[in-house]
Amino acid sequence: MRVSHEWLASMVELSGVAPKEVAHRLTMTGTEVEKVADFATGLEQVIVGQVVGLQRMMHSDHLFLAEVKAGPDDPMEVVCGAPNLFVGALVPWARPGTTLPSGLELGRRRIRGVESHGMLCAPDELGLGSDHTGILLLSPDDAALGQPLSAVFPQDVVYELEVLSNRADCLSHWGVARELAACIGRPLQSPDTSPVPREGQPLGGLVQVEIQDTRLCSIYLAEGFVGLPKDPAPLWIRRRLLAVGQRSVGAVVDLANYVMLEMGQPLHTFDLEQISGQGGVTSVVVRQALDGERLQGLDGVERRLDTGMLVISANGKATAIAGVMGAMDSAVTANTSSILVESANFAWTSIRSTSRRLGLRSEASSRFERPLSPHLVPAGSARFTRLMKETVGVSPLPAPCVAGGLPRSAPPIRISSDRISGLLGMTVTADRAAEILESLEFSVGRDGNALSVTPPSARTDVSLPIDIVEEVGRIAGYDTISSTLPPLRQPPPRVESGPPLRLVADIAIGAGFNECVTLSLVDSVMRPPVPGMAGLLESLQIGNPLSTALGALRTGTLPGLLGACQLNQARGRERIRLFEQGRGFWPATAGDRPLEPDLIGFVDLSVEDDAEESAGRLQKVLALCQALGDRLSLQDTTFRAGECQGFHPTRCALVVSGGLVRGVVGEVDRRSTAALQLRGRVVAAELRADGWLTPGGRLIATVELARTPPLVLDLAVKVPVRAELGAALQAIRALEVAELEEVRVVDEYRGAQLGEGLKGWTLRLVFHDPNRTLTNRQGDLLRGRIAEALRDSTGAVIR
Repeated sequence: MRVSHEWLASMVELSGVAPKEVAHRLTMTGTEVEKVADFATGLEQVIVGQVVGLQRMMHSDHLFLAEVKAGPDDPMEVVCGAPNLFVGALVPWARPGTTLPSGLELGRRRIRGVESHGMLCAPDELGLGSDHTGILLLSPDDAALGQPLSAVFPQDVVYELEVLSNRADCLSHWGVARELAACIGRPLQSPDTSPVPREGQPLGGLVQVEIQDTRLCSIYLAEGFVGLPKDPAPLWIRRRLLAVGQRSVGAVVDLANYVMLEMGQPLHTFDLEQISGQGGVTSVVVRQALDGERLQGLDGVERRLDTGMLVISANGKATAIAGVMGAMDSAVTANTSSILVESANFAWTSIRSTSRRLGLRSEASSRFERPLSPHLVPAGSARFTRLMKETVGVSPLPAPCVAGGLPRSAPPIRISSDRISGLLGMTVTADRAAEILESLEFSVGRDGNALSVTPPSARTDVSLPIDIVEEVGRIAGYDTISSTLPPLRQPPPRVESGPPLRLVADIAIGAGFNECVTLSLVDSVMRPPVPGMAGLLESLQIGNPLSTALGALRTGTLPGLLGACQLNQARGRERIRLFEQGRGFWPATAGDRPLEPDLIGFVDLSVEDDAEESAGRLQKVLALCQALGDRLSLQDTTFRAGECQGFHPTRCALVVSGGLVRGVVGEVDRRSTAALQLRGRVVAAELRADGWLTPGGRLIATVELARTPPLVLDLAVKVPVRAELGAALQAIRALEVAELEEVRVVDEYRGAQLGEGLKGWTLRLVFHDPNRTLTNRQGDLLRGRIAEALRDSTGAVIR
């Protein structure tokens, strides 16, 4: 959105306020100024000349030889290719020696054997917009012969704004001026929309208006004008349009564009004679397009419409795409003598949809794509009729046609100054809040600290008390809020229910795993190859799913984690270690509610296809599960061999605590990794936390510093390959050796030197007696007792 400083100054007194300050104030209130640029600079050397002779150059189909003078001196010849020149035209003349705003320095040039003295300039060559269709023509009422062009086009400053999607009111100079007036504390002079005298035949005898669906068009107002002169719009209108990037087309179209840029209400003009029906009566209907209906727009492109698009039809024929673009055959031209002017409010969702489907965006659609206020419809129409009367001298026809109507006013928004102060973090009195809101043209009623606020009709973005707080805060200035430290609050009470999720995460992260969050919705048709603890349980189906791919609740965490591994491996990761804490959903039994167990899942994937490396990783995951049990469970944790769907039958263990199975850990079998399209070997585990792990975990008892050193001995044995480590550890504990403080599995080894069907364990035994220092002989005797227990329970033989 481009905004002219001079245009704003016609509504707000800006004397003493530099453009840099204007940009800063607007940005601080939420309307960001992205760029500030000068307009109409460097025109001092360009003068106003008059074409006194004009002829086509020989052997050229587009060049003309113009004789131009700027005073009593003899005219000079200038070669020009513009098609809009005529004898008597006043034009900008850059004589030899002139430097244009672009930096181009002009001189005398020979063109087709004729010496051309400088150049006659189009608007874009003067930095007055982008129009290059012809020479800039000046009116004798606005420019004098020989006058510097800088006197005709005074310097201006243009602001480029980034307008928020909910601030449709700021897509106009009126809306921006309202913001600026509030933040600099000066009064706002709104555009004059007072009624003007009407003359001629009532419009109702010429036009009938109908809206087929008021949900798509709430109000449609049509004004009529006849007897239009062919004079252009006044220079001050065209100058403001040029400053904001609009080219001048003709008086009627220029005034319609001017009202849109000033008031924010798009207008559309129709040539009334072109859309008139039989008997001179025009039936204008706002309706949805017929399927396959076609319309040639003002840009000359013919488009095929469909039934989802809103159109304006005249006598049954679509003559405009509502809120987007008019039709070529009803466009206002230089020969138009009577017009119908449309001011309407369309459903913003319909205009946005139509604009996107057609790939067509205009100044009008960029405004209608936002929730414009219906109250702008009569205001914009009134502003246009006044400008037509004041600038062109044409009065509107009596009895304008109106279909639909304005909505009821919303009730006032009630809020207190205490509430405003509490949310902003600074003291705002009721008087100060009312002052700010009234500067934005809000109506404010006061009862002590209570405020009753009614926003201006243009502010469709304000409907809640919190919106009022924002209005006060941004005008008061967020930069005026003092910096304060947040208050120190008491820590929340310790929750004694649910799993100790934070401790689990700390232990898992310390072991090298990364936390992951996956979806609770899974495919309702395909069964995961590795379901985890849920085993063969059916997943719970949800009603009315978005798709079958998200049609059921998960039974465990492993399917999601393995899917994450698949995604990471596809991105080039070779080692992936993930864990997740989440809830599973298991079917109910005997009419009870479904179970929602708290689950913890771990996966460790490596692309190396090495059985020994995988066994080492499995030992570390076993140690992690053991650490969780030792730290967070009040009962001992053991492992026993077991089978679970998706795991290798001889490399799978059940986690047991308190006589109940609390989880499963093992290596995923090759069939499952192939189904998941994973390379390498995967070690996985899933634990059920609820009922096993406790909040805060096991209490850590403090002990007196030992006076005697521990005795650490290793015990290396070979056992049958199917021997269970859990049974071995249980046999050691059953001995109840008082001096045995700790036993850890250091290594599991498999090799040909052990013999077929055997594997090796290395156990680290820590002995300690608080009253005496144990000798190596005493340690050997204790180690021997443990070796005998292992021989009896697992068939172990000392290596």
